[in-house]
Amino acid sequence: MSKPTFLYVTYIATTIEQIWDAITSDSFTQQYLGEEQLQSDWQTGSPIEQVNSEGELEPKGEVLRSHPPYELCYTFQFFDHTQPSCVRFLLEPSGTQVKLTVVHG
Repeated sequence: MSKPTFLYVTYIATTIEQIWDAITSDSFTQQYLGEEQLQSDWQTGSPIEQVNSEGELEPKGEVLRSHPPYELCYTFQFFDHTQPSCVRFLLEPSGTQVKLTVVHG
């Protein structure tokens, strides 16, 4: 298994459910991606589509694992059509906070 190209760990004073809702909501992905947003039902095996600025849907990936509200893993195809990358969110309770780990590679 190759090393991830990006590993980020942070602690957030909120609930796991609120973070899950944020990473799976259209409005959050739009903030992250600028004008565009990701849409999916976020179930294992479901497609992920990107809504572009003209409102058209473009296939972007597939949900590999979905264990709400603790883990979400999906592939993502960048605009340059290179090999799709894998994005993984891990959410763990940590006292009054949530440990959020993002692995991308």
